[in-house]
Amino acid sequence: MNRTVAVIFASVAILCAVPLMAAEATRIAVANTARIFSEMQELKDLKTKLQSEQKLLTGVNIEKQDKLKAQQAARDALKMDSPQYQEKNAELLKAAIEYETWAKINDADMQRNQKLQMRRLFEKIEQAVIETAKQKGYDLVITDQHPDLPDDMDKLTLDQLRTLINSRNVLYAGEKVDISNDVLAVLDARYRAGAKAQPAAAPVPAPAPATQPK
Repeated sequence: MNRTVAVIFASVAILCAVPLMAAEATRIAVANTARIFSEMQELKDLKTKLQSEQKLLTGVNIEKQDKLKAQQAARDALKMDSPQYQEKNAELLKAAIEYETWAKINDADMQRNQKLQMRRLFEKIEQAVIETAKQKGYDLVITDQHPDLPDDMDKLTLDQLRTLINSRNVLYAGEKVDISNDVLAVLDARYRAGAKAQPAAAPVPAPAPATQPK
């Protein structure tokens, strides 16, 4: 009799524990950070701005190169043993060094700014993911990395194919657990609100034309 009662109590305890365990189960979501990066409005606007700046910089670069070519042509028109040739050659060498330095500094600045922008955008994405997960009651959010495999396998080496396959960290995720669209909505709404709050930016003046060395 006592044994039967003990078994009954144990069964009831197990049945009562099942809903509790289910209620405490970890809720997991996924977010495709690559898609969020490419589709967020702030990045699209930033790309447009960078393309405009790059176009302007390219124009300045062409102008500097043309001046160097003109200096070289003026030097080459002189006799190599003349004092004027030596003077023009020294001016050309100085201008070439200045151009090379300018190009390296601009390239380094551009690389640094792009890295800073990418880090800043990722931090915004990370914060939006945290807020969305808390709002929807998720305990863990996994980055959904899912690179596509090309139809033509001949374009890949075996090691490249293996790397692509191994980089897939999520094999399946239903739409209900993918919060990428929700994160995008948070980011775009916050970006639009920030853009409205800021005064219109003044037009960027064109860089002053490079001067010929004297």
